[in-house]
Order: sequence, then structure tokens, then C-alpha cells
Amino acid sequence: MTNATLSLSPVLHEIHVNVVSAEEASLGVAEFWSGDRLIGFTLIEDGDLTLRIGPCPDPMVLGAHALAEALTEANRLLAPDTQAKGMT
Repeated sequence: MTNATLSLSPVLHEIHVNVVSAEEASLGVAEFWSGDRLIGFTLIEDGDLTLRIGPCPDPMVLGAHALAEALTEANRLLAPDTQAKGMT
């Protein structure tokens, strides 16, 4: 019998942000992806950019720094001047 230690360090996932159209950008919609999984999206509600994270069958650990960077990227992609330039 061997002693197995479980790793207490979670595997942190990278987050990629996509805005798929100018129409969705006008509504404040940016998609947050980790690999091939949609993990959440932004939406403007009551004048504020909100983040909705849906339930998923497998637990996922997101690092606070990666999430903060993804939200910053979403804000940049949804900015009116970015939309006018073709959402680069």
C-alpha cells in the first residue's frame, strides 16, 4: 500500500474573452471561455457591466488575477472606441 498525497493546489484555468459582434458589444456581451467551455458572460444591467457565471457539471477554479484581467479585457473590448475600430 502506498501513501498518496492529494495536491491542495488547484489547477488554475486561463480565461479568454471574446466579443462576437458589434450588436452583442452594444449590449455589453463579452464571452468568457476556458478551453472549450463557456464559463460566463458579461451583460449591461441597470447601467452596470455584470458578470454571469453559469453552473457547470465539473468544478472549475479560476484565479482572482486571471478573472480580474479577463474583466479588464472585456471592458476594453466593449468600450465604444474599440467597437468603432472593428473590435480588435
